[in-house]
Amino acid sequence: MKEMILKLKEELAEIFPEIVTMNITPDTLLEEIPDWDSMAAINLLVFLNDHYDLNLKQDSLTDDTPFGEILEQIEERVS
Repeated sequence: MKEMILKLKEELAEIFPEIVTMNITPDTLLEEIPDWDSMAAINLLVFLNDHYDLNLKQDSLTDDTPFGEILEQIEERVS
């Protein structure tokens, strides 16, 4: 999972440049991303749905969503 975190972190740097300096773990919450707000949630949702062909709904990415939950959905899709 650590490799997947690094890959996702690198990909998300385009949307969230500050994420590069963060220590992301499966327990890191989305609200810990600097400047996290409702627009950031929509940008992340669109990115994940487009890039990983997920079918996430708008209410699936809340402030208290851990990265581990997102990674599990990505791993299920790409496996």
